Amino acid sequence: MHSPSNVAILAFNDVVMRLTVKSCRRIAAADLASVAQLIYDADDNRVDGAAYQLNFQQRYHTGVDNPLPFFTRLDESIFQRSTFALMSALEDNFVENVRTQETYNDTEWAEIQTFIEAVINTKPMTIALDFLSTHGCISNNTEARKALLEELWFNLYPETSSHVAGSSGFEHVFLGELQGQTVLGLNNWLEYYKEEKSGTINYLGWRDYMTNPNIVSISFVWEFAQAPTRSFFVGTSPEFDMAVATLCTLARTGSLCPLTINGKSFNFQTVGLHHRQELQIAAAYPIVPPHSAPSNATGEDLSIPPSYQLIPTKVLYDGIQ
Repeated sequence: MHSPSNVAILAFNDVVMRLTVKSCRRIAAADLASVAQLIYDADDNRVDGAAYQLNFQQRYHTGVDNPLPFFTRLDESIFQRSTFALMSALEDNFVENVRTQETYNDTEWAEIQTFIEAVINTKPMTIALDFLSTHGCISNNTEARKALLEELWFNLYPETSSHVAGSSGFEHVFLGELQGQTVLGLNNWLEYYKEEKSGTINYLGWRDYMTNPNIVSISFVWEFAQAPTRSFFVGTSPEFDMAVATLCTLARTGSLCPLTINGKSFNFQTVGLHHRQELQIAAAYPIVPPHSAPSNATGEDLSIPPSYQLIPTKVLYDGIQ
């Protein structure tokens, strides 16, 4: 395997550095709330709740291991939708072990380009990028925007002290990674479903959830490594998830990003890092507000209760999802 040529990498990095504005003007929380609603309303690819069914079972606490999967069913025809299918095509381009050096061959890089091209032309991503451009965060140049998404989401970087470039924002957030017995990322409902169906995920229990928008916080074991708390949207499209994470990474880099959708306020957490001079996404996920679900919740209303709080970080990847 090999990466795109060094000339190509330097060329797109140069475009980013020349056309991406380095300092956003401070964006008001009210403006973030407004654009979050616009992005949500524009998500034409959002999956109707009738297409899937969740089985929450017991709320998680130490020792709980629910017997049944979290997903009871999902209409898998959704994976035929354009961005869903293109996202699926990327899954075998990555190695989940962060200590394994990764590169892209020509076919894999072409798949990434096709995915970015599709996502950047969707309504949710267009709204997010136009908003960021209006606030001086990025250029309104189309090629610069594509280069920005490449840099944020697909530039490979080392996630451990080993200096092995075995991670990327897309892999961490959408697919998940393993560092020994530690789960990193995996904050995407579609990938969670696939891993659970394949038998590599054992669902332990739910911690919290909210509805409309549907966000769950759950605990599970993946490949014998436990994820004490993972939160993600349910039913949203890849372009929605990527648009919101891109928005918050640039508007509130490394901090809580306040959003409001359908009158429900919550925070979105991002963590960024700089590798090869530019910003990459190291983590991105929604946070269910504490006690969103009633004490006797069963999940039948698809509201996911939030009794968990952010775990204080001890080192960069210890305590973030």
